[in-house]
Amino acid sequence: MPYKVHSQFEERSYQPEDLGALVQIEKEAGDAGWSRIELEFFAEHLFVDTRVVTPIEAPDTPIGFYVVEHGEETLYLCNIAVAADWRRRGVASFALEAATELARSINYEELALDVQELNLGAQLLYRKAGFRAIGIRRGYYTGQDGYHMVKRLQSAVPLVAGDLQINRF
Repeated sequence: MPYKVHSQFEERSYQPEDLGALVQIEKEAGDAGWSRIELEFFAEHLFVDTRVVTPIEAPDTPIGFYVVEHGEETLYLCNIAVAADWRRRGVASFALEAATELARSINYEELALDVQELNLGAQLLYRKAGFRAIGIRRGYYTGQDGYHMVKRLQSAVPLVAGDLQINRF
């Protein structure tokens, strides 16, 4: 079921026919982007979920995507990319909201990601979305450090103990 939080965009599951568009979007992301082989691997990996963002009026036209990996208590945002023509139009914010909602719906305690030390625009976007840097990853990116950022989530499903309801945090 597509996730909608914005009247302009929706997200859906990756389909094999999306691969060419995702590779192009990733190329536009610059030298830190994933290769076609990496994208294909992650799109078909068992513990990874690749989600495609499209405009509402053109659901077969990928304009961005994000990739999450399922952990035990954490949903890890491996990658987020937006087509050059669609940047600064709310696509990345939409993808972050959708990833957050996905994490909440599966009752993850947190959503985590890593970001390049010099990517200040992404860092500001993530902070605005509620992420906080909790560590530095030395040399994580080729020749560059990264910040490990986490967004703590309140569980959407309460735990029930007898007549007492306890909400997980």
